[in-house]
Amino acid sequence: MEKDDSHQQQASVSHTEEGDDPSILEIVASRIRQGAEMEKLNAQDGPMSVQQQEERKHHLVTASNANETTAAAAEATEDAPNSTTNVAPNDLVVSILASLPSEDATNESPPTKDITLPNRMQAEQGGADEEQAVPQPVLLRREQGRPPASLSHPGAFAIDNTGTGTTGTVMTETQTQQEEDTVPEPPAVTLTHGNDNVAPTEENNHHDSGLAVANPVDEESHPSNLPQAQDYNAESQHQNREERLKQFKTQVFVGVIVLLVIILILVAILAPGKKNPEEDSEPTEAPSEGPTRNPSQAPTLDSEYWLSLFPATTVTAIMNSPGSPQFKAYEWLLQDIDNLPTLSDARILQKFVLAVFYLATNGEEWTTNTHWLNHSVHECDWYQKAAFARKDVLSLFVPNYLAGFLDPTPAPCDNNNNTGLYQHLWLDQNELVGSVPEELYLLTSLQSLSLEFNHLTGTISSGIASLTSLEGLSLSRALHTGMVPTEIGLLTKMRVLFLDNNLLYGSIPAAIWDLTNMETFSLAANELEGSLSSQIGTFSNLQWLILDDIGLTGTIPTEIGLLESLDWLVLFNNKFEGDLPSELGNMPKLNTLSVANNLLQGTIPTDLGLATTLFVLLLDANQFVGPVPSELGQLTSLFYAFFQNNQLSQSIPTELGQWRGVQLLDLSNNQFLGQIPSDFGNLDFVGLLNLANNSLTGTVPQDLSRLNNTLYSLKLQANELLSGVIPGDLCNINGTCPPNTVIQCAGPYGLSFDCTSSLCGCGCPCD
Repeated sequence: MEKDDSHQQQASVSHTEEGDDPSILEIVASRIRQGAEMEKLNAQDGPMSVQQQEERKHHLVTASNANETTAAAAEATEDAPNSTTNVAPNDLVVSILASLPSEDATNESPPTKDITLPNRMQAEQGGADEEQAVPQPVLLRREQGRPPASLSHPGAFAIDNTGTGTTGTVMTETQTQQEEDTVPEPPAVTLTHGNDNVAPTEENNHHDSGLAVANPVDEESHPSNLPQAQDYNAESQHQNREERLKQFKTQVFVGVIVLLVIILILVAILAPGKKNPEEDSEPTEAPSEGPTRNPSQAPTLDSEYWLSLFPATTVTAIMNSPGSPQFKAYEWLLQDIDNLPTLSDARILQKFVLAVFYLATNGEEWTTNTHWLNHSVHECDWYQKAAFARKDVLSLFVPNYLAGFLDPTPAPCDNNNNTGLYQHLWLDQNELVGSVPEELYLLTSLQSLSLEFNHLTGTISSGIASLTSLEGLSLSRALHTGMVPTEIGLLTKMRVLFLDNNLLYGSIPAAIWDLTNMETFSLAANELEGSLSSQIGTFSNLQWLILDDIGLTGTIPTEIGLLESLDWLVLFNNKFEGDLPSELGNMPKLNTLSVANNLLQGTIPTDLGLATTLFVLLLDANQFVGPVPSELGQLTSLFYAFFQNNQLSQSIPTELGQWRGVQLLDLSNNQFLGQIPSDFGNLDFVGLLNLANNSLTGTVPQDLSRLNNTLYSLKLQANELLSGVIPGDLCNINGTCPPNTVIQCAGPYGLSFDCTSSLCGCGCPCD
């Protein structure tokens, strides 16, 4: 009886609070009884159709006295008759928290109702062994004031499978996601089991009641290896979410890298191919940064691409001045439009520039213009001179002229790198007329430019600074005007600079002294002013310094003695004053020293005798005083020696007779005393010997007769104290003077002397 009473108590409905609506309990009990009866009939008759089940269900509604225990077990099956989810035959406790409408709006906790039902296995065993432990009840709890739980998605349950009676939580997928991010309210529906393994079920056709039903599954009719629900662990789920997020970021990063690699490969494949090597290379510093031409871009007569290669000033001239050299050159260029796409941009620019230069300097009237503006001939084969600054000719007459510069003579274009770009442009003495166009300075690959001995006008443009590869520039006798542009100081590779015999004015720019690679520097015959900077001493490689006839003032800087490589020092026709630096004797390679026609004073330094390499010594037309140092007798290489028009005095050193190779010796217009040195008879090659206008005494030495084979001019006039008879071998130098009719022989050559009572011979009667 105790077991029956206990069983009866489990099947009873207990009210935890008075005033609860009993209709809810009646509905639950009725549905439990219907389900139990249905299950029994199904077990007897086998599978039934849905329609048969519905008919049988209707029949069972009227059977109110069915076994209460069996009805409770059937209730779990009735709610999901078509479910595919299996529940192992163990004890099952289902707790369903569903809300009922609250009758009063209070803050008190909603009352609950408990319905305790026997376990389904106990019902099926039909009261088997009484000694078994009391089965765990099924508890259905519904809270008032909470809406019914919705279990609309199979698999939305997390159920503990330990089999030890722990609680697994049942929730929807939406609730699961929310719990990963926040801490939600406890789920409205829970499944609690003891020794059973419970899986989630689909929503059945009886969800209208607001109750969730777990259907038991027969272990014999279903496989045992069904998937088991796992415990829900919020921390584990959060870690899994972080891991998935990390994996996603890694995949995105790898994807971006792969995408970039693919883009780079496509760009490399689709980029235009390299041009012909003959036309590909361009100068290091392009004069104009135009857009890169696409090979498929076909040029037209109004194409803006070709114009983009030129400076804005050039484009303006093309667009606005139809008669300009720029317009005509562009028109000529487009005549070869079919061939232009095969040329590099540098070649196109080069052809255009040369055409502008030709048209701007009256190219049709040049002395020679072979092949110029001929599209059929490569511009590197257009005519020009054989060498820079006529070196091929002048080097035959001028010792060491441009020695080592451009040896051997290079071709006009760069053949080593096969670029087809101009490196040398030589059009000396070719009747060029007009001004040099600015476009010429766009040929930035030029290493030398020589336009000397032409009829050019205008100034030397500051645009020359763009020719940074320039090593040689010769504009001698080209009649340029204006000032020397300071931008020349930017041409740090400059080795040879000829700007002489023009109409340049102003001072020598200080920037010039930055060109420490300079080897030849000539500004002669211009209208400059100012002094010679002491920075000249930094030109350690300087070989030629030619600054004559430009109006320089001040003193000759002593730093000039540091130029150990100097060969030519030409400073004549200036206004230098002061002493001649003794440091000039320290120049071991000095070949020519010309300081004539200045205002130099003092004595001739004895150290000058150390410059034994001197070939030309021109000290004339200054204000030197005192003797000629005997040390100068060591200058045995002298070819020209000019001391005239000074205030030199004392006797002529006999050591000068050691200048056996001298051809021109002029000591005239000084204050020399004493006799003519007989050692002058050793001057085997002398052609001119000028001793006129001094205070010489004595007779004319007989030793001078040995000079009759080379001597063509002997000047002895204005030496009132000379006496005696002129040696007869000297009379045939230029014929004899008419007797008693002339004082000196006419003409620049021949024998010249004063026919007096004390000096006679060679047609001059002696008393």
